Amino acid sequence: SDSRLVTLHGPAGVGKSRLAQEVAHHVRDRYSEGVWWVDLTVAGDLPEVLARLAGTLGVSVPPNASATDVLAAHLHYRELLLVLDNCEHVAGLLPPVLVALLKGAAGLRILATSRLLLDVVGESRWEVPPLPVPVAGADERSLSASDAVVLFQQRRSARADLAGIDSVADVAELCRRVDGVPLALELMATKAQRQSVR
Repeated sequence: SDSRLVTLHGPAGVGKSRLAQEVAHHVRDRYSEGVWWVDLTVAGDLPEVLARLAGTLGVSVPPNASATDVLAAHLHYRELLLVLDNCEHVAGLLPPVLVALLKGAAGLRILATSRLLLDVVGESRWEVPPLPVPVAGADERSLSASDAVVLFQQRRSARADLAGIDSVADVAELCRRVDGVPLALELMATKAQRQSVR
């Protein structure tokens, strides 16, 4: 709550968007205007970024008007959390827009997800780490309690007939091989619903 702009950064598949969803869910009641989610995956240039922002917020930008100024005016008296997801595609274009919006709207907070840092003055940065993986040779109880193993087993459990075909040590080794990256674990778990991880 003390930071006006927080960037969740880390490699692809580490869970930045999922973490942003959880944060947004937990803090939404703090903002009278709620939480607004803007996916910037397909935005390739600044006009597209501004168009996605305006479209999400329901703001009409008149011809020949500065979209940034119109958005800043719209947000001026509002108290809301703006989640900007997948900013890495436009990270170099965002700083002036974000500075203008934050400067013009005291009640605005921005949570961004990006593989790259946004390099905006005042940006709070939080690196999203992969899930911890169990060390080789750990006992079965430690392996079973590992966050990476738990996620894999949860995602795989859709097929009960395959639930026990691999040892926990086999699953732990797979988790180590994908470095605990959640997306990789989920993809492997889906594949493992049809076959053994060995």
